[in-house]
Amino acid sequence: MKLNKFKNQMMKRSQGSEFLGIVFLVVVLVVILLFNKIGSAGQNVIQTEKSMSDFKNIFVISSATKFQYITEKGISINELMGDYVCYRKEETDYGPVIGKINLVDIIRLNLDNMLGKNNWKLELNKSACITSDYLGGYWYPFDEAQNHHKNETCSMFSDREYITFEFIFPLACRVEMSEGRIIIAT
Repeated sequence: MKLNKFKNQMMKRSQGSEFLGIVFLVVVLVVILLFNKIGSAGQNVIQTEKSMSDFKNIFVISSATKFQYITEKGISINELMGDYVCYRKEETDYGPVIGKINLVDIIRLNLDNMLGKNNWKLELNKSACITSDYLGGYWYPFDEAQNHHKNETCSMFSDREYITFEFIFPLACRVEMSEGRIIIAT
């Protein structure tokens, strides 16, 4: 009888130990799964941020490529840039039908609308730089009142990441092409 009582007590302890072992195992598995999900969520956040950055860069690049096809009163921006580089005038008169067009204002308006104010720099023929609020080039005398600067081309953004898009445009005064570059903050 004592032996049976001892066996019953041992069985109860054994069942209790098995039960505690199973509970401990379940708790360990839950903790492992919890840490795994937390790590996975962190990776999902990183992946989402990377995807958003990629989409933003695609938008910026497509905006830069569309820029060349903008027209003002039927004249492409490429032609206007060629006139600007050749004749060194911000405003050009295209006769009584079309009238005067200010290239710098057209560029600023369109790029500010597409990319945001002060998020872009346009360099033409490595001799002129146009930004939202700056105009510089080798043919401008220094004039602080008009915000014109001499002997400067566009510098890169020093405080932000950026991408560049290079393009060519025709010159009105010669039978050749010239180079341009848009520097866009991302």
